[in-house]
Amino acid sequence: MAVPELLQPIAPLYSWIAQYFMPWGLVLLFILALLENIPIVGLVNPGEVIVAAAAFLATDLHHSLALVFAVALVGSLIGVTATYAAGRRLGVDGLRRILIRYNARKLPKFLRVDPQVVDDLREYFEQHGTITTLTARFVYGMKAFIPPVAGAMRMSYPRFLLNSFIGGALYTLFLVVVGWFLMSNAALAANLLSGLGAFGIVLLVALAVFAAVMLKRITGRRRRRALLREKAGLTSVSEQGRLSSTNDHLKELVATGQALAGESLLVIAREQKAGRGQFERQWSSPKGGLYASLLYWPRRPVAQQSELSLIVAQALSEVLSAQGVSDLWVKPPNDVYCGQGKLAGILLETSGEEGWLVIGVGVNVRRPRRSFESAAYVCDHVRKAAPEEVAEWFFPALLERIRAWDGEPASPAEQQGRVCFPGPVALTSPEDAS
Repeated sequence: MAVPELLQPIAPLYSWIAQYFMPWGLVLLFILALLENIPIVGLVNPGEVIVAAAAFLATDLHHSLALVFAVALVGSLIGVTATYAAGRRLGVDGLRRILIRYNARKLPKFLRVDPQVVDDLREYFEQHGTITTLTARFVYGMKAFIPPVAGAMRMSYPRFLLNSFIGGALYTLFLVVVGWFLMSNAALAANLLSGLGAFGIVLLVALAVFAAVMLKRITGRRRRRALLREKAGLTSVSEQGRLSSTNDHLKELVATGQALAGESLLVIAREQKAGRGQFERQWSSPKGGLYASLLYWPRRPVAQQSELSLIVAQALSEVLSAQGVSDLWVKPPNDVYCGQGKLAGILLETSGEEGWLVIGVGVNVRRPRRSFESAAYVCDHVRKAAPEEVAEWFFPALLERIRAWDGEPASPAEQQGRVCFPGPVALTSPEDAS
C-alpha cells in the first residue's frame, strides 16, 4: 500500500499498523477512549492523538469515519458514566481521601495530584455545572476529574449524560475532522505544519497566558485555605458551594466516620438551603454571606459548653471591630448586632457522650439582591469585604479564644503572635446601657 508523504519517515511502522486496523485498531480506540476518562490514567493516556490517528487511517484505508466517531464516543460515554457512578458513591470527601492515599505512595512528581483539586472543581462546578460538563472534554488534565465530581455533587444523571454526550460528540468530531483533513490534504498539512512559524508561537503564548491565569485562580484558593488552616491550627478547611446546613454537613461527617475524634474541621459554604439559628429559627443564607461550621472536641464537660456561645459572639464582634465595623454589641447568648440590625448569629450543637461540638456561624457580609431592613451587613462598614476575608480574620482568633477557654496549648501561629484581640465589645445595646 502507498504510504502518505507526511509519514514517509515511519513508512514500515505505518504499513504494519494499517494491516491490523480492522478490527484491532478500533478495539484499541474504544479502550483508550474509555481509559481517558479515568482519573490519573487520563493524565498519561494519549486519547486525542489516538482518535485523530484512527480517523487518518480510516480515511487512507477507505473505512467509515462514522464508525471511528461512534466507537470513540461510546467508549468515552461509558468511561464518564463509570467515573460519575464512582463519584456519586464516594462523595466529595471520599474522593479527597482517595487522592490523599494515592499521594501517600512514592510516585514521580508529575503523577501526583493535589487533593485540593477536588475542592477547586467542586467550587467551580457549583457555579457553572452545566458549562463545566459540556466543556470538560476540551480541558486537558481536568476532563478525567470532572465526571466523578459531578457524581459526588449529585448532579442528575440524565442531565450529566446529555451534557457529556454533546461535549463528547463535539470533541470527537473535531478530532475526526483533524485526522481526515491531514490525510486528505497531506501535502497542504505538511506545508502548514512546517510553516506555522510566528503564528504558532503567538498561539502557544496565548495558551500559556490562559493556563497561567486559570492556575493562579486555582492556586490562590488553595493558598487561602492552607493559610487559614495553618493560622487557626485546623486539621482541614473545606469550602463548599451550596449546602443544606454546614452544621448538618459536619455532623454527617462524624456520623459516617469521615471526621475522626480530635480532628478540628472547618466547613464554609457559599449559601445554605436550610440554614437555622437557635430554637430552629430559619437563617436566610443567600450568596454573599459567611456560613461556616467548626468541629471541635472540647475537654470541658457538656454542662459548661454553653458558655462558648457568648465567647464566639464576642470574638466575632471584636475581630470585626478591629477591621472597622462600628457600633457593635452582643445580645446574649448568641447574636451580634450592628446598631439596630442583626449582623451575625451563632448555633452550638453538642453530641453529649460522643464528645464533639459543632459551632455554626452565620455573618451578613455582602448585601444580597433582596436584603432585610432588620439586618446589618459588614460591607456597609468595610466596603470590599468578602466572606472568605471575614473567615480569615475570624477563625484564627476564635480558635485562640476557644483553646484558652478549654485549657489547650496555643497553636504555632498563635504563639508567634499573629492573632490579637482589641478592646472589649459591649454585651448590651447602647439603648439598654443608657
